[in-house]
Amino acid sequence: MNDISQISLNEEYMDIDALPLTQTEIERGTLSNENIQLGALLLACRGYVILRKILTPSLSSDLQDSMTELIEDCLETQRDQTFQDLNKNSKMYKSHKLGVQFWERSSRLRIFPKLVGPFADISITANSLILPILQAALDSSFYCKSVKLPPAKPEAYWVNASKAP
Repeated sequence: MNDISQISLNEEYMDIDALPLTQTEIERGTLSNENIQLGALLLACRGYVILRKILTPSLSSDLQDSMTELIEDCLETQRDQTFQDLNKNSKMYKSHKLGVQFWERSSRLRIFPKLVGPFADISITANSLILPILQAALDSSFYCKSVKLPPAKPEAYWVNASKAP
């Protein structure tokens, strides 16, 4: 019997939390049918899907900076204790600086960021790798409306006009 410390593991293949994307899928901006179905299953079971290496390093950095600023604004607002009681277990806030709605329940913050700045980037709001997973998971109830279409791959983005509000 081999000692587990002697097993050599390739970390790229050991990321069990993330959908196993190939470099070809990332470069083409399309998922294999297997990954679409696996992504839909993960979304249904866990409530989220992790796709690594699909955002540019600069966008990732901008998102991190914006999220840090957003969290700091929310925590500062929360310290001021200006809230509306939703019920005895939660408090609704509107952040002072950014005007973001958030709430606290069971010592956890739930933040609803506005789709501005890096949060409004097309690779976040209508990503060609994410949309097929959502469509497979939500079927006919899925609707995506994006006003920004990238000129390079407009066919990768779509809007289900029959479900328009």
